[in-house]
Amino acid sequence: MSLFGHRSGPHLAHFHAKHGDHWAVLRWELRNSEPLRWRILRSDSEFAETAEAGDGQALVYEGTATEFQDADLTPDAPYFYSVFCQNGDGHWRSTVEVRVTPKSEHHWERHEAMDEDDPAYLRAMDRLRLGLFEAGPRGGF
Repeated sequence: MSLFGHRSGPHLAHFHAKHGDHWAVLRWELRNSEPLRWRILRSDSEFAETAEAGDGQALVYEGTATEFQDADLTPDAPYFYSVFCQNGDGHWRSTVEVRVTPKSEHHWERHEAMDEDDPAYLRAMDRLRLGLFEAGPRGGF
């Protein structure tokens, strides 16, 4: 399953990440789908290549909620979050990679007019999948 396909099927509608003094919050919306199982890994240096903890990757969340708050963070450090969803066949699929920096807020929203053949949508999805979901405070693509 791809959450970046046609909006009539299961798709990611928005993704929001915010880094406060000692915490980070990730929040997203899934549309046209039954609840999915999510897994989030955190690192202070790089994105996860797989959905398994180890090699500097800490498993910080696994469940069906579409919001996660990470507490007791170092206030002046960046963090790399890798979000995976579990397909119906049990395999984990990389969904979003986001680097949050101190006091930053990032938001991506799929506009209903966007579809998988829209060049702007394709560029945004490439940035989201490649971990380039980073702008300045209150930034976007």
